[in-house]
Amino acid sequence: VALRAWGQALGDLDAPDGPRVAQGARAGLDAVTRLGGARPGDKTLVDAFAPFADGLDRLAANTPLPEAWAAAAAAATEAAEATARLSPRLGRARPLAERSMGHPDAGAVSLALCARVVAEALTRSQTPA
Repeated sequence: VALRAWGQALGDLDAPDGPRVAQGARAGLDAVTRLGGARPGDKTLVDAFAPFADGLDRLAANTPLPEAWAAAAAAATEAAEATARLSPRLGRARPLAERSMGHPDAGAVSLALCARVVAEALTRSQTPA
């Protein structure tokens, strides 16, 4: 659902620029929260997705996309790691709340990892050979 919403925000006609990529991230986050009802603090992928989208919103208009994406990915990574201190209120980990304490949310970690991989690819694509 996130990728579908993101793709629709980007469209098919023009090359994506920073602000449209940020708009797509926000659309993806909104789609996920509408579908699952998760909010930051629930110990879900939203805990990493929200700071990622916020970072792109803040930086993408005035910062080259590879740099904006890398900063947003770093924020997502930090937020994902911080989920280890949370008790899950939604999702598959909720029934295991006490046992999940001290462990970061798998969805948040996965989202942050994907964001970092894309950041590396964007940076490589901007580096002259």
